Formats: sequence, C-alpha cells, structure tokens
Amino acid sequence: MATDETLNSRRLAFDILRNITEKKETFDVALISGMANYPAMEERDRAFARHLITTCLRHLPFLDGLIDGAMDAPLEDRNLGTRNWLRLGITQILYMNVENHAAVHTTVELISNSPTKGIRGKKGLANAILRRFAKNSEQLLEKSQSDATANIAPWLRERWLKQYGIEELKLVSEALLIEPPLDLTVKDKTQIDAIVANLNGQKLGNYTCRLPKAGEVTGLKGFNEGQWWVQDFAASLPVQLMGDVKGKNIADLCAAPGGKTMQLASAGANVTAVDVSKKRLLRLEENLKRTNLSAKIIASNILKWHPEQLFDGILLDAPCTATGTMRRRPDVPINKTVDDVLKLSGVQKNLLEHSFKQLKTNGTLIYCTCSLEQEEGEDVIKNFLENTPSAKRIPFTANDIGPLSSEIKTEKGDIRTLPSILGDIGGMDGFFISRLTKQDI
Repeated sequence: MATDETLNSRRLAFDILRNITEKKETFDVALISGMANYPAMEERDRAFARHLITTCLRHLPFLDGLIDGAMDAPLEDRNLGTRNWLRLGITQILYMNVENHAAVHTTVELISNSPTKGIRGKKGLANAILRRFAKNSEQLLEKSQSDATANIAPWLRERWLKQYGIEELKLVSEALLIEPPLDLTVKDKTQIDAIVANLNGQKLGNYTCRLPKAGEVTGLKGFNEGQWWVQDFAASLPVQLMGDVKGKNIADLCAAPGGKTMQLASAGANVTAVDVSKKRLLRLEENLKRTNLSAKIIASNILKWHPEQLFDGILLDAPCTATGTMRRRPDVPINKTVDDVLKLSGVQKNLLEHSFKQLKTNGTLIYCTCSLEQEEGEDVIKNFLENTPSAKRIPFTANDIGPLSSEIKTEKGDIRTLPSILGDIGGMDGFFISRLTKQDI
C-alpha cells in the first residue's frame, strides 16, 4: 500500500489541476493555494507534486487524445475529476521516473478513496485504461516525442501554424515542453560578472544572470542585498531598448509586479509606476524596498489616468493572453481562448491610444506584450500607426539588439521573440516589442 506521503503529493497535484481546470485559476494562484493546504508536506514531496502538475499541463492535449481514444464513449463533462486523475496517472507512466505499477496503483487507490461518488464509480474504468497504457508505455512515449506539436492546444496550434509555419511551430512546441531556467536581472551591470560567478550562472547580455534551475529564490546570494530580481531575459529587453533614460521622466504603465520599474529606476530614470491592481502594487513596493530603488507609485485605471505633465518616455507592457510565457505558465491554453485574444487586442488598442497622449513630442514609447498572437502585437501597432498621424515607428537596428538581431527583428523593424530562440541554453519568453515616437504634425 502506498504511504500517506506518496498519496498526499498526488492529492496536491490533483487539487492544483482541479483548481486550474474547474475554477480557472492561474497556475501560480492554484499552486500557492494548493500548497497551503499541506503545510507539513516535505519539500521533496512538494517538488514531486509541482513536477507532476507542470508535466501534465505541458502534455495535456496529447494526454486527452489518449484518454478519448481509449473510451467507447466520452467522459461526461461533469466527470472532469476522473479525467484529471487519468491525466495525472498517464503523466507518471509516460514522463516521470515512476514505476508503471506504482503509477497505476496509487492513481486507482486515490480514485477509490475520492469523496466524490462519480469519481469513485470510475475506478474499474480507470484501472483498465491505465494498465493498458502502462503495457504500451514505450510506444506511447515514442509517439509523443515524435511530434511535439501534439502537445499544443488545438486553438493555438492552428493559429501558430498559420503565423509562423510548420518548422517554427515544431521548435516552439519543443521549447514549451522544457522546464525553463531562472533568469535574474542585475541592478548594477558593472556587477554582472561577479554575480554570475557567485551564483555559478551564465551571462546573457549585460544584465541577465541565467541559472539552470529555479530552486528557492530567497536563499540565493544577493537576494537580501537587492542585487537582482527575477525576470525572464526577453522581459528585460523592452527597457534596454528605450535607450538612455537617466534623468528622464518615464511612465511604466501596467507596472506591477515591478521588474521593468526597477530596471528603469536602476538606470537613473524618474519613474512613475501605474497599475490598476493595488494588491500587485504592494509587491512592487516590496521589490523596490528590497533593491533600495524608488519610484512614484499610482494605483489607477490607465484609461482614466490623466497626469499633469507629459513624459519623456512611456513603457506600456499591455495586458495580454500571455501565450509567450507558457514555459512557466502552462495553464494559459486552458484559461485563455480565441475570444480572449480578440477582446484583449481591443483593450491594447485603447491603452496604446490613451498612453500616447501622455507622451511629449519627440518622446519614446515602447509597446510590448508577452503574447505570441499577431493580433496583440503586429496588428495593434499597424492599426495605431494607420490611425495616428503624429505617431512614427523607430525601427530597431542591429546596434540596439546585438547578436540576436537576425533572429528577433521583424521586417517592419519591431521585435518578436519566441520560446525557441536560444533553445540550446533554455530559450526565452515570447514577446512583441515596438518603439514609437511622437512628431509634430
């Protein structure tokens, strides 16, 4: 019989998956709330549960295809709990270092002990399906590995195929299956080499120290001293591409949790950080305090915010579907849909139009989103330039970008990063970045 610790780690994974699939919580929220229900759980069991749930989410479309193919009749929508247990069981069989018989036995035992009658009633069905998959695990794993695109949600696979082509789709699909490294943005670029050496990391550009594994961030050297903060390499590019901001008045819009605010402040800018979420701004304040940096913080709906003075520069990191962050947020394909892409593109257009009005003539506005969807990037800028005579794009050049220029610069001179870029050392988030200026007309 499985131990309580073994069963509890799987219960935790199930609780997190249930909250994501049924309550539509984000991965981070579901993870935190799930962990809180098991305060005495050892770290190794927490790590197992986290690995199990992230692996399951990254392969979810493929897993569902297996489950549906094994059924004479589809599982009812109301029996999502049984599907979730099957998802976790098959994940252990195919992708984790768990003996097949242990994966089957623990999953069936947990289904048998479920407080939900509808789930308990599927014990025999689950046992038969899992044993069949365990018997054919090598062939199924080979099938999974032969086509990484099968792990992408159909609504995204169709869109990315059209936008990027089959070869890039394959590379992106492969990148999204890999646990991402941990990127740290350093406060003082003159200390980057020392910080990289202290943490046994890898230097990316002038500001990023990359570590192969996340681990406990607060225990790393330099955290308490405020020498760095967690920020994906791609997310650090928008501020770097603003150019010299020292002494300039810069607005960071949709600023929380504050990575870009800290970048701007550490570069000597006078920063006004604006965000609608008071809760998220508290985290920004904590980050500023830890790094001994300062910014003026305003809690406001940006569309209703009218500053007294115009700004030299504006950074608009607009809310988006976040499909570019799926390496770290594998819940995105579950919690977002095509409707969200269309809805948010409208929000982004409104935010860009309003934000541009707060920019001085000859000032610089950086628009960015962590989305891979064209409607949230290229199309927003195209529409804005067509309808705003005073707006002009400032194309990025090789001098702005450096060695990555040929990989991330678009034909129009914007930037499009993909999870597959720098794939040999862990990839990066997907971002769209455009640089605009205001001219007299």
